[in-house]
Amino acid sequence: MKQVTKQFTDVMDGVNNLIKAIKADYCDSTSYDGSKTKTEIRTRMEKEFCEGISVKIGKKYISIYKKLGSQSCIWGGIVNTDKHKKFKKGDILMANGYNSFAQNAARGSVLEGGFRVQWTGANYLI
Repeated sequence: MKQVTKQFTDVMDGVNNLIKAIKADYCDSTSYDGSKTKTEIRTRMEKEFCEGISVKIGKKYISIYKKLGSQSCIWGGIVNTDKHKKFKKGDILMANGYNSFAQNAARGSVLEGGFRVQWTGANYLI
């Protein structure tokens, strides 16, 4: 898990910083045997994961997708409008499906910083 503290005024700058943290969390995680050893396979997996992160910008949300092997899945989303009923622009939302997001609470803000990131997806509420 990575702690993100940087603050931004532009949402896309915050999203790019979030993506860096997602990639760093994946690459810094331990291997299956619990070591930090970088085998040839692990290095290839890290490269494929980092190249497989993609962003889809919509009117209301910015969706972040990750690719694991041949499967694409959603990591989470960022609110991309000042006119959202419940959230502020830049709020991080957990995926609720491939193209929808949980509306119960934000998991942090890419503009304000001060949140934790995991490569697996937006954090659950504690």
